[in-house]
Amino acid sequence: MTFAYNLANGYPFSTYGENALLLVQGWVLLYLLASYNNKLNAVFFASAAVYTGACAAIFGGFVSLELMALGQALTVPVISFSKIPQIMTNFSNKSTGQLAFITCFLNFLGCVARIFTTLTEVSDLVVLSSVVISTVLNGILFLQVVMYWGAQAKADKKNK
Repeated sequence: MTFAYNLANGYPFSTYGENALLLVQGWVLLYLLASYNNKLNAVFFASAAVYTGACAAIFGGFVSLELMALGQALTVPVISFSKIPQIMTNFSNKSTGQLAFITCFLNFLGCVARIFTTLTEVSDLVVLSSVVISTVLNGILFLQVVMYWGAQAKADKKNK
């Protein structure tokens, strides 16, 4: 949705370009996941056809900018629902488990950069709000990695 919304509004590619790659990456990952789990069946291909049709409608200009703005706004709860359970689990376990320092750091840094490009190149509150929320949540995850550094190793040593 982010890619289509920004493209339809004529925003500079530098403010959303990575979303084109993420779109392709998502398709490939879903295919590989279904293939690995022997789920390449009629339901998978029907879902892929519906998704492809929706993308064609969005990119083909058949969806109004208002509806696309609503879709873009809905990315905020999706982002939140994808990160908050991890944050809460980390907090209750006092450990980040397998989260890698470098991955969390680069996610957070990328979000900070995205705030900068959004503020300097786009004056769209919907886009900015999704970027800010993502940055805050990735920042919390990064802080948890720093705060709970080595907690898993200590817990493992106690259990042995």
